[in-house]
Amino acid sequence: MTIDDAAATIGNGAFYYSNMKKIDLGNRVTFIDNGAFNSCTHLDSIIVPNSVQYIGRMAFCYNYSGSIKKIRLPEGLDTIHFQTFFGCTGLEEVNIPSSVVYIDSAAFHECWELTKLTLPAGLTHIADYAFFQCHNIDTLISLAPVPPVAFANTFTQMNSNLVLIVPCHSDSLYAAAPYWSQVHNIQADCGAGIDGIEEDSINIYTLGGRIIVEGAEGETVRIYDITGRSVRNEALPTGVYIVKVGDRPARKIVVMK
Repeated sequence: MTIDDAAATIGNGAFYYSNMKKIDLGNRVTFIDNGAFNSCTHLDSIIVPNSVQYIGRMAFCYNYSGSIKKIRLPEGLDTIHFQTFFGCTGLEEVNIPSSVVYIDSAAFHECWELTKLTLPAGLTHIADYAFFQCHNIDTLISLAPVPPVAFANTFTQMNSNLVLIVPCHSDSLYAAAPYWSQVHNIQADCGAGIDGIEEDSINIYTLGGRIIVEGAEGETVRIYDITGRSVRNEALPTGVYIVKVGDRPARKIVVMK
């Protein structure tokens, strides 16, 4: 099914209990109202266009058939609302845009197949039960230098072996922050690289919002954000970046303001 490009809003409960499998929202939809795709247990493919600026409460919830495997959310969202993905038991991958500052209660409750999740640098609050019973998340990456406000049950019934990766020098802040201390394995990412890469002769560090690469004379240097998009090496916002020097293996580094 394809939504006409003239449509700007998907209304409250518009496709509640629909049997459709696929839907293309076109490129003009800006507003997905509460419960728009609630209990769409056959839906396995949905394209959320970059035009969407708001996704309401319970918008994709109760997909207990596990048919939805992957959802890509557009930049511009500032909140993941109450129970947006509650009961999406088959959801394996979801990106949280850098614009998101608030994750509401039970937003990812019972997303059993999620194994890795990255929280954006600008996130400020994660409500109660946001990740309740997300048993299989074993890696949680928080790009926020200051721990977002959490609550007593934010991380209840998550994987007991969960590894929390935070920006360099922020591990002590997270370990002391209320309720983040429930995560017992907190690691600071200080740009040591990925996939066990040796540092070799290349020295990579950050300075004034830029990534400095020393020892790479004559080699092409490319920098990508965490989504794989190429970025200009100037006034970089706080976050994780991938540095590719020539044909060498990629290396990861955290930029902090």
